[in-house]
Formats: sequence, C-alpha cells, structure tokens
Amino acid sequence: MHRLRPYNRFLSPFLTIMFCLLVGRTEIYPWLSDIALDLLFNIRGTAETSQSIVIVGVDEHSLKKLGAWPFDRRVHGRLLGKLKQATAIGFDILFDRPAVGDEYFRRVVSESPPVSVAIAGDYNGRMIFPSPSLGSKIKKGHIETILGTAGRVKQVVLKPPHGFPVLALSVYGEDAVSSWSNLFEPRIINFYGPEFTFLYVSYADVLSGEIKPEFFKDRYVLVGARARALGDVHLIPFSRKYPLPGVEVQATILNNLLEESFLQPLSWLNYLYILVIFLIALIVWPGGRVRRNLLVLLLCGGIISLVAIAGFHGGLFIDPSIPLFVLLTAYTFHLVVQGFWVARELVAEIKWLEKQLKEGVEQVYETLPTVFQKKKGQSGGYWSGGLRNHLFVMQESIRALTLQHHFVNHLLSKETPPLALWEKGSGEMVLTNTSFTSFWNEVSGNKAALPGFEEFLSFLSEKQPEDEKNEVLQLDSLLAHGDRVVDIDLLQGGWKRYCRVLLHGVDNPVSCFHGILASFTDVTEIKELERLKGEVMNIVSHELKLPLTTILGYGEMLTVSLENDEKMYAEEICSQSRRLGKMIEDFLDIARVESGRYKINRFPLDMLSVVYDAKSAIEHMADTKDIDLVIKVPHRVTPILGDEPLLTQAILNLLDNAVKFSPKKSRVVFSMSEQEEHLLLSVRDEGPGVAFADRKRIFQKFSRGEVQPEEKGFGLGLSFVKQVVDGHEGSIEVVSGNEGGSEFVMILPK
Repeated sequence: MHRLRPYNRFLSPFLTIMFCLLVGRTEIYPWLSDIALDLLFNIRGTAETSQSIVIVGVDEHSLKKLGAWPFDRRVHGRLLGKLKQATAIGFDILFDRPAVGDEYFRRVVSESPPVSVAIAGDYNGRMIFPSPSLGSKIKKGHIETILGTAGRVKQVVLKPPHGFPVLALSVYGEDAVSSWSNLFEPRIINFYGPEFTFLYVSYADVLSGEIKPEFFKDRYVLVGARARALGDVHLIPFSRKYPLPGVEVQATILNNLLEESFLQPLSWLNYLYILVIFLIALIVWPGGRVRRNLLVLLLCGGIISLVAIAGFHGGLFIDPSIPLFVLLTAYTFHLVVQGFWVARELVAEIKWLEKQLKEGVEQVYETLPTVFQKKKGQSGGYWSGGLRNHLFVMQESIRALTLQHHFVNHLLSKETPPLALWEKGSGEMVLTNTSFTSFWNEVSGNKAALPGFEEFLSFLSEKQPEDEKNEVLQLDSLLAHGDRVVDIDLLQGGWKRYCRVLLHGVDNPVSCFHGILASFTDVTEIKELERLKGEVMNIVSHELKLPLTTILGYGEMLTVSLENDEKMYAEEICSQSRRLGKMIEDFLDIARVESGRYKINRFPLDMLSVVYDAKSAIEHMADTKDIDLVIKVPHRVTPILGDEPLLTQAILNLLDNAVKFSPKKSRVVFSMSEQEEHLLLSVRDEGPGVAFADRKRIFQKFSRGEVQPEEKGFGLGLSFVKQVVDGHEGSIEVVSGNEGGSEFVMILPK
C-alpha cells in the first residue's frame, strides 16, 4: 500500500462531484430512474386490485356484434340504462362531435348515476371538449398522462392548470380528495399488473343482458376501448407482449385514488445516501485494502437496493439509481486516483529493478548479444524516456537473463549427455543432471551415492584402455594444460561401450567459485565405424591392389606381344586397371584424411610453387586435347601455412577435372589473387557446367553432376579437394552458371 497523501483523500470525492454534476445536465438520471422504477415493479410483482372497479370494454366481440366504431350515441344510451345501479360511470371516449342520438343519450344521463366523459388536448395544445349537444350534466375529465424516457406511462397530474381533473378523479369525485395537497403536481402511478388485472366485462355482453344490472351495484364503471385495433394502448412497466388499454390506465389511477396508493417519492433519503457515500470515499476507501473497500462497496449497494425494494412494497419510491450511480462513480474515481499514485510508485520500483537487472546482465555477459541490444532509433514508444522505455529495457534484460537460465537448464536437462560439476577445493559434487545420475547408478550399482571427485578420478583410471593406464590421473596436475580428454571402456549388459570424458575447469571470479565440469560422450558407434573403416582400408590396400598390379603387369606384357584387335583389348585392360588404381589411391587418401591418420602438417609454403607443380603434372593431358591451359597468378604472394603435398594434389584434381570435362580446343584458366586475410584461387573451364541443384552434391563421395560428357570417373576427386580445403579451414564452392562452363572458387586462409 502506498503512503497516503493529504490531498489524495479529497481528490476522488471532488472528481465524483464534478462528474455527477456534468451528468446531471443530460438525460441519464431520468433514464436510470425509469429503469429502476420498472425493475422495482417487476420485483414486487402484481398486486390485488379493488373489486369496486369494473371495466366495460369495447373489445373485438363487441365490434363484431354491434358494428363499426364509433357506436351510435343511442347504443351508449342503452348501455347507461344497464348501469343505473353503479356508483359512478366514466367514458374513456371522446364525444367531441354532435351525433344522431345525442338527445336520447342526454335524457338517459339525466336518469343515471354521475357520468364523466373524456377530454384531451390536441397537437396544438387546445382542449377537445364533449359536444354541447350532450347537455351540461355530464362531468369532464382529462385522460393525459406523463411518460417516462422509455415511453412508458409513469405519472399523472390529478388536476392540471386548465382546471379539469383526470377522468378517474372526475369519476371518483373531487370532493373526496379536497383535503389532499399538491393536486397540481405529478404523482407516480402505482400499477397493479399487466392487462386484465381489473374486473372486465364485454360491452356487448352488458348490452345483451348477459351481465345483470345488479353486478354493477355500488361499483365504479369505466367504459373504453379494449380492442387493440382501436389504438388506445399504452406501455407500462408490466408491458411484455401487449400494451395496456387507456381505460385500464384510468382504472389504475382510480384504484390509487380509492386506496390512496400513489407511490410516494422519498427524495431526502437519496441525499442522505449521497452524503454517506462521500464520507466513505473521503474516510474509509483511501486507507483501506482492496478487498475491504470492495466489501464496503457491495454492502452499500446491497443496503440501497434492499431499502428500495422494501420501501416499494410499502408504497414508497426510494429511487436507488442515483445513489448507486454516485456510489459506483465514487469508487471508480477512487480506483483511478489510487491507480495513478500506485503507477507513480511502480515507475520508481521499475527504475530500481531496471538498475538491478542491468547490473545482473553486465555480470553475466561480457558483451550483450546483439538481439538484446537496443537498436538505433528505437524509442520508448508513447512515453519517450518514460514507463514504456523502462519496461523495454527490463524486458530485454530479463530476456538476456532468461537466455542464461535456459542455457544452464539445457546443460542440466535429461536430454543432454551426463554432466557433473565438482568444487575443486573440497571435491564435493555441486550439480549434476539426470543423465549422470542414471549413468552412475548403472555403472556403480543401483542407487549408489554420487561420487566425490577423487572417487571419480579413480573410476576413470580404472576404466581407461590398457594402452593408456600407465598415465596416472591426479587432481593437482589434471588441468594444468587446459581441458583434459579421457577415453574409457565400459562393460554394460554384456556389451562393450566406449565413452569420451571431457574435464573442463569452471572458474567464476564474481562468486569466487572454482570447479571441474565433466561431460560424457558415447563414442561406441564412432569406435565401431573406425574399426570397420580400418578393415575396409586394409582390404582395399592389400587385397585389391595386389591383384590389380598383377592384372596391369600381364596386360602391359600382352600389349607388346599382341596385334590388331587383341592388342586394343589388352590396352583397354591396362587403361581400366590404371583407372581403378587411381580410384583406389584417391579413396585411400580421402579415408586417411577423414580418419585423422593422415595428419595435416601446416608449414609455411609458397603457393606459386604448388600451382606450377600441379600445372606441370596436367600439361600433357591438356596438350592431348589441344586445350589452352592459362595460369594467371601474381609474381609473388605471401607464404601461407599448409600441407604442400595435399594442396598440390587438391589443385591438380581441380585442373584434372577442368581438362577432363572441357571440349577439345577450349580454354582452362587458373587464377589466384591475394586478399588481406586469405588467398582466392579459381579454376574456370568451358565445359558443360554444373547444374544449380548439383553444386553441393558434387563434393560428396561417389557423386557426379547430371550435366556431364562421356568422360568417366568415380566422383572422388572433388570429395578429396573438399576434405583438404576443410582441413585447412578454408572453403570451396561452384559460383558459375548452369551454362558456359563452370568455375570452382577455393579460399585458403593465410
């Protein structure tokens, strides 16, 4: 929790007041209030209506039986004759025009209980009154209501400034409410339920006598349109599938008058709520924990809602929308203000963490990898030099430290070869991976204790091959000349295994740690391949060369003694024997270089001498095909370190290939240039070229390009060249196109 500042307490209440005042200039509060009122009605549910109110509705049955609307005034007069025992009668119908039957209707009215008819205002604000032909005994009442923001009927003014009461009050009688105050102010209508909540009878049934006149005794009767096709319908809070007819709205108002059950607003309680909310925002929330503040928020919201529901059941409308809105607004601004100060302290913490991370990265890395270095022109985004920039630096530092973590984790994972780390001074094991534990349990017995370094050295000495056991492994002199490699033999599961153990010193001046890391590599397959390779070389060297020499000797003798076709056959035998012999020599040379038996001796040498030696060896072959062999070399070059015989043979192989695959009377060019750190050699011919797909494959053993003439070969010459160049830490590649000859470029370091 950040340290509370004095002005922090007042900031969120002040922002809440300003925001709520701004919202008060919009229609949001009335809209919220209407939503709250609708919810309270639906939570309360339907209520029981007075049985002293009856609605005589002009429904679809009445229209079908009595004809089109409006009905003849004589029909209404006949209806009044059926309602003589009622307390009062109200027509929610406009009789604004004279009509046939007005005289009859006026006479029946004079013999009936008090009759009220509807008046209403038009779009120009003028009142629409009943026709004077109806007489003066008819009472008048308006049918206008006040709608909410959603178009639902919400309030009614019992006696507006024009002086005529609402129709329901006209039916009820103004004298009954003479003691009421504020008749000119809107009152919230207390609805009882959806359509058909009140007693209802059909206009046609009353007229036909199906409903006895005694049914209406001492009851208030309201007559109005009930058929939806007549259009006199209104939305109320209970409206779902169908709206409420206007006559039923008047019945609801009349019921409110009878029971004095209009909803009474309790506005002063909302002011008390708002005062308490501001005290909470000023005193409780600034110093509280998040959970406690949230609990206070929920508790206050629950109390406001429960009081509103309970009050609504008692006929009080305690609008919960505004207090809840203020409560949520105050808490939101409290969170915003708190978040602002927390963000400021977070930035300070981020700066401190950034400093610690950068120091940690500098301790881990001598040079930060380029992928983690901030690129030129890269800024902190929206807040240059601000939070985004600090987060970026932290992110890159964390990535750099994560790289180290992944590196160590990779070394110690079970997928890697066995690894173990000992402290040099004590000889105690510090770290090991799963592979080493499994390996040691296998060679030393199940669940054997992991060895100290002295025990481990004894194990290595015991498992060394017989020809190396005369060399004693001692800790003091073990790593005197750098890393140490020890080969050991193991017998596991009846099979002999070969392992190569690398002992490497680990020194960390920062942590003052000095240790020895041992890593194991299983070289069983390599040893087996070396053995098989040696056997093959012996077979090729002894078992093939002797018969081949014999064949060549007898063949040369036959070429001297034979004539004509027989002599030609003998010469072909000699040619193919020499070719096979050359292949055997190339194969043995490559095998010796690959196996390491032929050690590359790197001494200073003059490459000009090497080039001219190779040229001399190939000149006869070039002259035979009338090929112009061009040598483009500088007068002198810096001596390089290399094996002269191997390099001579490699260049000779390149020239031999160029001459062999070039057409007669063409040109082969050898060039050499000296660069700052290497020599660049190239051999270019005018042969068929090398396909792009073959440029890497032709350096493999027994591989030849697809585009080639009838020249024969085994595909060993270029493989030998590649082995020699790799042994000198150089490179070779084909850089020419598919057509117009080929060019081999060889790079040798100085």
